[in-house]
Amino acid sequence: MNNLFPIFGIALYDGVPAASVAALIGFYLGSFFVKGAIGFGNLSMIILLGALVLPAHHAVLLAVTASGLAQVQFVVPALRDGDWRITRPVIGSYFVAAAIGIWIFGRLKSNWLQVVLGLALGVVLIIDMTKALARLATRFDLRRPGVLYPFSAASGLISGVTGAGGLFFIALYVKQFAPDPKTFRGTILQLGILLTGWRAILLIASGFITIKVFAEAVVLMPFVFGGGFLGSRFYRSLPTRRFYQVVQAVLLFAAVTLVWKGLRTMG
Repeated sequence: MNNLFPIFGIALYDGVPAASVAALIGFYLGSFFVKGAIGFGNLSMIILLGALVLPAHHAVLLAVTASGLAQVQFVVPALRDGDWRITRPVIGSYFVAAAIGIWIFGRLKSNWLQVVLGLALGVVLIIDMTKALARLATRFDLRRPGVLYPFSAASGLISGVTGAGGLFFIALYVKQFAPDPKTFRGTILQLGILLTGWRAILLIASGFITIKVFAEAVVLMPFVFGGGFLGSRFYRSLPTRRFYQVVQAVLLFAAVTLVWKGLRTMG
């Protein structure tokens, strides 16, 4: 369906069927519920699921833009509960590697980006589900520059190319040094604001995020803020471990589906 949301002469979601837009709204509502409940994980969700109904580049750009706009609702707990001493050492190497990742993102064809999204985020999910990297991380002092900088750079590169996934790695670092769940959640939110904001700045400067993409993200904001609000209200009462396991399983299925779609279009 063309010209589904005409605003100021801009045809938003042009060529996207109404059913796909409805699915996209559901994905964003659910993913920001996850964000509000556990502090992270929403970007992988909206990118993997969004890429099932939108072109891959469009899905990534829309997700990064919407996530950037959504950070305002998490500023208060990020400033109140986050620990800047944990946040500060991560930023430099992450920022540089994210810039390289975005350069790669801009040069991947759509079908290849689908495969890269599915494989990269799928592997990140498997690593997280099996706790393999978490066990390995406990053997190293992540405060040492020789360990932390490559670790955060790998996170930035993944995030730059795929738009998501890197915060899973950063979360392992935060978990080692955050003394309690409240500080952990606040610091993850603090890092999410900084890192998502940096990616958005790079994408705008590179000409990837346009007025059309921005306007499409604005349309989704009521569902983004609604999901985040509900998740924030429920995060103390949710069975977090079981809830997150279900989210992981859904995302892994989406990652496999995305790889299959990308490979099929190459034939």
